[in-house]
Amino acid sequence: MTMDWWRQIDDRRFMTSLYSEIGKYLSNKTNPRVLDVGVETYNSVCKTLLNNPGIQYWQLDPKKEYSFNDGQLMCTMQQCLKKYPDHKSSYDVILDFGVLGWPGLKFSQDDIVQYIENVIGLLKDGGLYVLKIDGIPYRSMDRKYQVNFDEHIYPYLHGVSVMGYNEQEVVHGRENDWEFWFLQKR
Repeated sequence: MTMDWWRQIDDRRFMTSLYSEIGKYLSNKTNPRVLDVGVETYNSVCKTLLNNPGIQYWQLDPKKEYSFNDGQLMCTMQQCLKKYPDHKSSYDVILDFGVLGWPGLKFSQDDIVQYIENVIGLLKDGGLYVLKIDGIPYRSMDRKYQVNFDEHIYPYLHGVSVMGYNEQEVVHGRENDWEFWFLQKR
């Protein structure tokens, strides 16, 4: 996808500036690493959007492989630390834009627990997890497939205001609202 596409879609406009802010946020870190969960053709520009050549940009997907990154983990989030134990505590930022918070994937509560355990395990101390939830369709799903923040998130991560963003930012679109959660490893 081209940059024009990113500038036309409501949530992508927000994400374009977010990637750039992450690039600035990590500018003073030693060997900064970002893990982007999920691979689609439109992700081909994400490393460029960071605008920071010092960042190692990794992607995670069980099936799709692309070369627009510095490395790829070929697994689900739930399998990640078992398959790639050398990646424990190695990411400054994990971006989850359309996997855990997307209504097309219905994770059981056990799957959600394993998912978050792996996110926590992959993050460096104080690392940042940015979770995007597709608001209207996600909130209308059966609760058994939704993330319970009090149970799954807040024991391990706390909401933070960072890079000029609040703990929760809501992007309003023509057909949907998107929630972006900024969460830091305890």
